[in-house]
Amino acid sequence: MSLPQIVIDPDEELRIVCRLLFYNIPGFHHNAKKLHKACQEEGYSFRLQDTIKWLKHQYIYQIYRQPLPCKAEASFSKIKIPNKVHQCDILLHTHDNQDGRRVFVCSFLVIDVATRFKDGRSLTSRNSLEIWNAVKEIYEDPSNPLTWPTLLMTDGDASFRGAFARGMQQYNVTIRVVDLYSFESIALIKAFKKNLAKLTYKVQYAIEGRLAEGERSRLWNKILKKYIDFMNNSKTRLIGMTPAHAMTLEEVESQPSSKPKRAIGRYEEVKLKKGMTSCYWKESTSASLILS
Repeated sequence: MSLPQIVIDPDEELRIVCRLLFYNIPGFHHNAKKLHKACQEEGYSFRLQDTIKWLKHQYIYQIYRQPLPCKAEASFSKIKIPNKVHQCDILLHTHDNQDGRRVFVCSFLVIDVATRFKDGRSLTSRNSLEIWNAVKEIYEDPSNPLTWPTLLMTDGDASFRGAFARGMQQYNVTIRVVDLYSFESIALIKAFKKNLAKLTYKVQYAIEGRLAEGERSRLWNKILKKYIDFMNNSKTRLIGMTPAHAMTLEEVESQPSSKPKRAIGRYEEVKLKKGMTSCYWKESTSASLILS
């Protein structure tokens, strides 16, 4: 008598394994390659094409997927000194109103332009005074390498006015407000918000899908710092190192975020400076003199 055999559908096995790895903590698999590598480390030999196909059908992946290739035209490669230029913004979260309980509705995020070092704090409201207190907590923390910058770039949100603007004036920090329809100048903080939302929301949505109607998960408040530390210790492509290591250097060299549309560098054509006089021979004039 032959032994009984249990036939496992390979597609169903892939769906079960990928679901457990993608929607559970820590869940640092926000693209197909990292998810495929995690499956290999667990002992599964799935194909990368099958992992990509499964990930494309996930609702949380479709929300934050970039529909078209879009690269920022602004380049920050000339900013080399840490804590000179920072960018900040607010990331909104799902929330509810409960009496007698502290409810976090958003997070204040800040990033250093030269090193890409990031930090953030949870907020119970978008009041400018509470945001200012979060800023002081970040910059006055002795264990935090971020200090008061020379220039702070924000969008035109009303949360960055009032007490926030007055507090920055006390520390001689210049606030540059970027136009509402031109986000290329604050592309770094926008990319930070998008990547952080990918990591936190997929776990939060997975938990809220099992809760009763009207209940909300606040797990993101507990794992927010953990995800930011993970991003600070991950290698960044444009600077070629981790942001945590870059903060220990005096100057950080970075590559431009977009390719130039003209020839630049060593083989660039030498151009005359403004106001410089020069002698030249006009071919049309010489031809007319010879003919006459």
